[in-house]
This record gives sequence, structure tokens and C-alpha cells, in this order.
Amino acid sequence: MMHHGRRVGACGVLVPADGVEPLVGTMQTRIRTLPGAPTFQSPFGRVDPHEPVARDARREIVALKPLSESEARGVPAASILEVRGPDGVVQDADLVMLLQIATPPGAADQLGLPADWTSYWFVSFAVHTMDEGVP
Repeated sequence: MMHHGRRVGACGVLVPADGVEPLVGTMQTRIRTLPGAPTFQSPFGRVDPHEPVARDARREIVALKPLSESEARGVPAASILEVRGPDGVVQDADLVMLLQIATPPGAADQLGLPADWTSYWFVSFAVHTMDEGVP
């Protein structure tokens, strides 16, 4: 992903390594303008483009409430997702998203994915400043 000629993020298909704990769809966003630049997390359910989306009008009603002290601190440091460059250096990511996307029968082959995949993990991230040379 480019912004004004600078690379500011990337996206792709994530293949979890064997033995890794099951992934959960999530988005983590760091808010630099708040004291301590906390990272907040929102869950994402599995996306199936072939299932109708059920609208729930109650979810469209928004009400603001004060954050508790623990909510205001954000995600604990040990739970913040890291993005590393090819050299292993941690990138200064402001947004990391993991999203599981279902594939209909036969679509994996068309997408160039292994034929037995019934879903895949889409990962994207954005950074405030990206080190030179990161692909």
C-alpha cells in the first residue's frame, strides 16, 4: 500500500504455521493521539461472501459510554500483534487486521490457493512510518 509515494503497509494471505494456536479474526488499532498511544481491539467474525448478511437494527444504534480504566489502557502489551519485516525487525504498525474469508467449493483453485482450503486468512497492516527496504 502506497501513500504519497511511500510504502505504508501491505496485505496478503496468511498461512499459519503448524502448531500455532487457532487464529481469531481481529483488528487492532493504535491511537497515537491518546496518552500512552493505546492499542484497541475489535473482533471480526468469519466472512462468507456467499451468505446473506443479516441486518440487526439494534446494532446500528450507537450510544457512547465512558471507558473503564482498564478499557482506556487498551490491549495488554503481550497481546498486541506484531508485524516483522523480512529482517525480523518489528515494524511500527498502527493497524493490524486478521480476517478469515470463506471460499466456495472450487474457488480455491481459481484463487491459486490449495484445493482443500475452505477458507483463508487475509492479513493487512498499516504503519505510521515504514523502514526503507521493507517489501
